[in-house]
Amino acid sequence: MVNLRYIVASALVVMAPSLRAEEDLGAMWGTAAEEAKYYPIVNIPIPVGVPMKPGSFEVLPDGRLAVGTRRGDIYFIKGAFETPPMPEYHLFASGQDEIFALSWKNGAMTATTWGEVTRISDTNGDDVADRYDTLTSNWGYAEVPRVRLWLQARSERQHLGGAGPEQFLRVA
Repeated sequence: MVNLRYIVASALVVMAPSLRAEEDLGAMWGTAAEEAKYYPIVNIPIPVGVPMKPGSFEVLPDGRLAVGTRRGDIYFIKGAFETPPMPEYHLFASGQDEIFALSWKNGAMTATTWGEVTRISDTNGDDVADRYDTLTSNWGYAEVPRVRLWLQARSERQHLGGAGPEQFLRVA
């Protein structure tokens, strides 16, 4: 068994240069200049004390970027879309569990997490969440595959109150 481990480790070291985590497909296909017009890649600096492992994004009506993290935090980032980015991070909410989707509607954030869909709002105007309302948690932790929770429909006609995942994700 030791020999097999040695062989696998050696193969990985030899193959490492060809195993790239990313590929510059635009350069490879000759489309990089055209792609850059529509899909610019911008690095946004993250402060040392902010554990940023994003799972979802939403652009707020005032132009700030909302980011839901795997740790269950929601940050509002002002200045993320400036050139160059001059971000100011503000922790809006915490205590959720792996935020997969965010949606801003009627002055409140709706977050889809592993276990529920929650409306998160700031009722006293201090830009910090102070009200968490569970819209639905009808599917249980192990009953629904994650991929279905990543989708968050935004139809005006969707029914959230007490709905299971099938009703929540159905868009008429």
